[in-house]
Amino acid sequence: MINKIVSWFVLGVNKVIVKLLRTLNKVHLHIIEKYNDISSIENKDEYEVLLPNTEADKAKHYTNPFTVALKTPKVNNIAITGAYGSGKSSFLRTFEKENAEWNYLPISLATFKDTNEDIEKKEEPKDNTSSPSLDTKGKDKSELLQDIERSILQQFFYREKDSQIPYSRFKRIGNIQKKIIFYHSFVIGFLFLYGFSIFKTSKFEEFFSHNFFVNHEYNYLPYISVGILFYYLYRLFTYLWNIQISKFNFKKGEIAFASQDKASILNEHLDEILYFFEVTEYDVVLFEDIDRFDDTEIFIKLRELNNLINNSKQIDRRVRFVYAIRDDMFVDKERTKFFDFIVPIIPHINPSTSEVILLKKFEQEIIEKRVEESFISDVSLHIDDTRFLLNVYNEYMIYKNYLSTDNSKPNQILALVIYKNFYPLDFSKLYYRDGDIYTIFNNVPEYIQDTIEEYRKQKNQLMIELKELEEKVIKETIESIEELRFIYIGKIVSKHQSYYYEIGGTPYRAYELNSNDVFESLSAYSTIFYKGQHSGGSLFHISFKEIEEEVNHQSYRERVKTIESRYIEELNSLKKQIEKVKSQINELEHTSLEKLFDIHHLSDLKDILKDKKLLLFLVRNGYIDENYEDYISYFHNQETNISKNDREFLLSIQTYSSLDDFRFKLRNIKKLVEKLKDKNFKQTEAFNFNLTDFLLNDYSSKADIYFKKISDGSELSIKFIFAYLEFTINSSKKAFIKRLEWNNLWLYIYNNFSTDKENEYFILIFQTLDTDRIIELNVDDSLKKYLESHTSLPKYSDTQNEKCKTLIDELELEFSDIENPSDNEELFNYIYENWNYELSERMIQIMLDEKADINIGDLNEAHFSTIRRSGVEELISYIDTNIEEYVENIFLTIERNTKESEETVLYLLNNDEVSLENKVKIIQKEEVRISDINAIESKELWIELFKDNKIEASWDNILYFYQETEELSQEIIEYLNVEENYIALSNSKIDNEQFEELLLNGFKSKLLLCNTIEDEGYRYLIKSIEDTKYHNLDVAHLSQMKIDLLLAENKIVLVQNSIDNLKENFSPKHITLIENYKDEFLERFNEFEIAQEDLILLLNSSKFEISDKFFFIEKSDLSDIGDKLFVKEKISKFYIDNSKYIEDIELFNKLFYGDNKYDLELLISQIPYIDDCNSFKVYLDEFGDPYDKILENNRGYVSIDKTDTNELLLKVLREKDCIGKLVSKKNKINVYRKWSS
Repeated sequence: MINKIVSWFVLGVNKVIVKLLRTLNKVHLHIIEKYNDISSIENKDEYEVLLPNTEADKAKHYTNPFTVALKTPKVNNIAITGAYGSGKSSFLRTFEKENAEWNYLPISLATFKDTNEDIEKKEEPKDNTSSPSLDTKGKDKSELLQDIERSILQQFFYREKDSQIPYSRFKRIGNIQKKIIFYHSFVIGFLFLYGFSIFKTSKFEEFFSHNFFVNHEYNYLPYISVGILFYYLYRLFTYLWNIQISKFNFKKGEIAFASQDKASILNEHLDEILYFFEVTEYDVVLFEDIDRFDDTEIFIKLRELNNLINNSKQIDRRVRFVYAIRDDMFVDKERTKFFDFIVPIIPHINPSTSEVILLKKFEQEIIEKRVEESFISDVSLHIDDTRFLLNVYNEYMIYKNYLSTDNSKPNQILALVIYKNFYPLDFSKLYYRDGDIYTIFNNVPEYIQDTIEEYRKQKNQLMIELKELEEKVIKETIESIEELRFIYIGKIVSKHQSYYYEIGGTPYRAYELNSNDVFESLSAYSTIFYKGQHSGGSLFHISFKEIEEEVNHQSYRERVKTIESRYIEELNSLKKQIEKVKSQINELEHTSLEKLFDIHHLSDLKDILKDKKLLLFLVRNGYIDENYEDYISYFHNQETNISKNDREFLLSIQTYSSLDDFRFKLRNIKKLVEKLKDKNFKQTEAFNFNLTDFLLNDYSSKADIYFKKISDGSELSIKFIFAYLEFTINSSKKAFIKRLEWNNLWLYIYNNFSTDKENEYFILIFQTLDTDRIIELNVDDSLKKYLESHTSLPKYSDTQNEKCKTLIDELELEFSDIENPSDNEELFNYIYENWNYELSERMIQIMLDEKADINIGDLNEAHFSTIRRSGVEELISYIDTNIEEYVENIFLTIERNTKESEETVLYLLNNDEVSLENKVKIIQKEEVRISDINAIESKELWIELFKDNKIEASWDNILYFYQETEELSQEIIEYLNVEENYIALSNSKIDNEQFEELLLNGFKSKLLLCNTIEDEGYRYLIKSIEDTKYHNLDVAHLSQMKIDLLLAENKIVLVQNSIDNLKENFSPKHITLIENYKDEFLERFNEFEIAQEDLILLLNSSKFEISDKFFFIEKSDLSDIGDKLFVKEKISKFYIDNSKYIEDIELFNKLFYGDNKYDLELLISQIPYIDDCNSFKVYLDEFGDPYDKILENNRGYVSIDKTDTNELLLKVLREKDCIGKLVSKKNKINVYRKWSS
């Protein structure tokens, strides 16, 4: 019971307190209203009312002239002019507050709508902020004027209480209190009873026999009743006085009240207006917003009304009409004629000053980084009205406070509030998915597709250009390289003319050198052999390097690279352009309208917004974006309800109809996930960025199913993966990568993205996944290939370095380049020490740069020798272990690497790990010549050494090689044909005690009989063969020059075999052999068989004396000389020329008899040695007539032709006194004979 009493008491106290608080709150509000004390109102967001300011014009700039106007007699129509929002109303409220000596009647037409301009076409806030209460569309001018006049009249009369204007015919519904109704009901009832008592006295008295009313002692009731009756008659008369009856028909019982539809409401009710000012004390009427209709007729009526009021004798004071109007309300001189005084109001705010006010209002928002100062500055250029500015601020604070969430963007809220105030009608359409903003963003996919199509055309054109350029590069490169080769070949041919050029043992004609393979061999071999056209068949060698230096300071290879790289920049430029366009297309697929403006002019969109510059600015700069609905809608209990977008997304999954937008905005994702079934997460329609963000840290079965679907490697899944990675923030990227189960992730990245993107994604993967998971991504060695091609060492932490080392080991990486070893020395040393780098020229140089101090020039020309001298042991060991790879891929490929030391070359040639093929290439490449052939373990290489002229020229090296086969091989012969070799060899003798005499003699013999040795080289080489003469050399196959050289060097002994051999094959070189041994030949002449024709050669020899030659004739067998006319004549001539007496008559007869053109001369030469003239006759008789008659014993003479021979004959005969006198005639000589009886 006590508890119940206590509860009742507490409840009662609570009710009393609540009642008391409500009462106090009402009192507080009453005080605020009465004293306008707004400072006591809690207003933390600093909302500002849109009423005119009552604190304006503190400096009295407008008050003073306005006061003068009000006080000046007959100044009854005063204009307060200024632009919209300039502060006209604020000035009037301030003046009204501070100048109470006048009674003010404010009249405002702010509730009317401007019919001359469409609201949505005006940029000014004044046309958009008003909320019209009277629809004037479709009304003509007269109807509008009546409405305005009616409004003015209503504001006159409805301002006052009925009691103030009791005789006005304008009546209003009054609030009658219950007690008044009760009072009047009681009085009327009393009058009724009183009347009843007059006519029914007896019954009345009977009923009220004891009543106060029938007590005659108090009989003043009639007087009271009469008074009450007069009161009600007065009220009835007053009511009837105010009724205007236009028609009264007693017979029909019709009463029609006056119609108020007249041409002029003011004129119709002029008496009411005059009555109004008669009974009120207003002396200043303030008309505001009357200029909104651009109609001066209302001003004419008001001026006329003012004139009537001030001229009315009913009104004993002056009434001023004050009009607050725009500056442009009247044109030209109209306004100065119409108004008695004009006070102009200078605007307080304009697009320039609005920035300062806005920044001040939004100062706290800017400080707290909610609203951008730049946005305020930019948007202020569109605001030139104070009330508009204040309302924007008020609405922004309301929207912001109501819609404030973690994801809200105050800039967007402010933009939509500004848009709402500028274009309220269009803003209201947004709730119905209509209006300009909806149209713009609804068409964004179309704009994007149009832009993508343009980029695709660009890409296709670039691809065509790239293909054409690549074809052009291939064609021009081939042509240019061919021309370049011709330059080098031309240089070779011009300097070293030859029948052929020998490269690697294969001969080529000059025209064959320009083919790809041949020229590659030509440029690769350090030595090229050729046969000079005027060298007697000798082989010479030339260096391609020397030819290179003569042609150009750049090598052939460098010039080829220059040719091949001519279009690299252009090709790269095209490729980059294509990559850029592809990137732009990818970006465009989900770009915002703001970014779309940056890359596309969007002329169609600009046409839509051409009259709405502010909206264009807001959209163009992203202040209003695709998420505008988030800032205009109310969401009730977001924790439990789904948004319209959420519903649309849910339906798309349930109906298997994709929205085709991964970025589709979802709000209540938690609720969505609850509504979706496990199977729904297997659908591609569920792919959504917001949903993915939500599920990243959710390890439920639904999330697992979802990420498994994303990881299935399908085309759409792949597209989503990389779209999401581009869309989301870094932390979400890491969480997303962890959830992916797609092992081909890196393979796809490696095959489809540029290097920059590869790097970006690898950093993400490396920083996110553990080592085991990263290794799983190495499908098809894609990760290994990427890392090996990576040229920069990142600056990792210690933990990351260890992680990287594990990857290096597990993937068995071999880096191909490291540009920055010093950036991560720990990792670099690990790579160096564990041989995790490619054995390449580049990496070797990097290691040497970091670990040794070497000369790059030395490295380029003597690569392995420089490495061996560097002392970089790990590198040397690495190369030694992989020597074959090193030789094949590095050593032999370095063009300038031709100056390796003999020690290095021997190391490589004797290394069992180096293939025979590569050893041969080493010999061919290197310039060094092996000094001792025995230093080469493999005798298979000896042939190559001689073949490529890479062995020092010494008879020992040649003999060691000869000793193996005891044959002069082609390689030896070619080697001996090299000028530098045979010159060097000629300076030493073929003599070495280490070789057997038989071997040496055999070699010498074969050397002397080797006709394939070029003659010039042969000349030098035989000098090395000393004190050796050969009796039985088969020189038949030797060249003429070699025979000459052998004879000159006395290498052939004078024996019959040699004479016969030379005579048979090289006649008359056998005579040269005889001449070389002249004395011995004379001494042993009888030992040799000398043919008669050889005798003639001996007679012609300048080496023998005349006596020697006669000795040869006399000792020779001339038994058959008669058959050999040439021999007979030659010997005859020899005797004739030398005037030699032929003692042997037999010889003379052999010479004389038979055909012999020298027979007469031979006879003449012998006459001096014969005493008997008759001895001649027998010989002269052989010549016939007339010679046979010269010595006849007869008188007379004989005529003989006059010739030199005949004259000589006759002279000799005359001297011998064998004939008489001689008489010379013209052509004849007469010979007188001697006779005796």
